[in-house]
Amino acid sequence: MSITYSRYKNNPYVLNRSSKKYSILRERIVFEESDSDQYYTVEEHLKNRLDLISYKYYNTAELWWVIAEANDINDPFAIEIGTYLRIPGLSKVQTKITE
Repeated sequence: MSITYSRYKNNPYVLNRSSKKYSILRERIVFEESDSDQYYTVEEHLKNRLDLISYKYYNTAELWWVIAEANDINDPFAIEIGTYLRIPGLSKVQTKITE
């Protein structure tokens, strides 16, 4: 079974004249701190690579945006070496994104 972790999955959308879908963005998803969170200090080989950090903790690169949201990161290509990141627990993430 494959689970899609798209933050746009449950968003409303509009169609343009050629029937192309465009998501209407919803409010930001807030991931409160919890006991299931883990922490990671960015190493040189993972600088600017939230996708690979996501894979390391969630076994999928698709959840890079969760790490960005949890750490108030607006530019995923500006993650410096030594940045301390909070990684929300996977069960908490699954609950939040399916609400």
